[in-house]
Amino acid sequence: MIAKLKKQISKVSFQVTGGIKLPTDFPVTKGKHVTAIASSTQNKATFTFYNTDKQLEINDPKIKETGQLVGKLVITQYKTEKAASEEIDQTVFTDGKAVDLGHGITGYQDAGAGSLFTSWNEGRWAIIARSTTEKSEESLATAKETVEFLETHMMPVPKKYGQLHVDANATGSLAKWQKQKFVYTLTDFGDNTLNWLVAFK
Repeated sequence: MIAKLKKQISKVSFQVTGGIKLPTDFPVTKGKHVTAIASSTQNKATFTFYNTDKQLEINDPKIKETGQLVGKLVITQYKTEKAASEEIDQTVFTDGKAVDLGHGITGYQDAGAGSLFTSWNEGRWAIIARSTTEKSEESLATAKETVEFLETHMMPVPKKYGQLHVDANATGSLAKWQKQKFVYTLTDFGDNTLNWLVAFK
């Protein structure tokens, strides 16, 4: 089913942009099947992924009736690489309280608007872990867990930039990265954000 889904998604994507790269392997919940609702415009392809008990073709009307939302992927094509790069956070973090995240990585903590942020860079990725100030310890814990995960899992190599926001409550987690004129955005994946992100190359 995964191979069939990838082929179907490739057809939709190619109609929009051509040449975009999709995951080599979609994460699948044990005992479930993954499928998607897809739509496209001239410069954007949107895929909303669902878990279903039965195998369903992409865009099957039953998906929304019986499926469980997994998350959304949006691929947008810009006119130039510069325009695409302007959509990505390119911050090099150096300000705030320095904290050890393990594996030789230093993060920087800053608070504002009821949130505590632990921020750091890995390659061309700008990464932020967020928690509420009431549960400030969760920001550092989430950051350390993310660093540990990324020691054994590789994020896609952005060309040129990528940003990752990991929310301790999962609800605000997102990933966005550039591939030349294309920007890939993952939202609504919650705790599965990292697992889906590292499926891309």
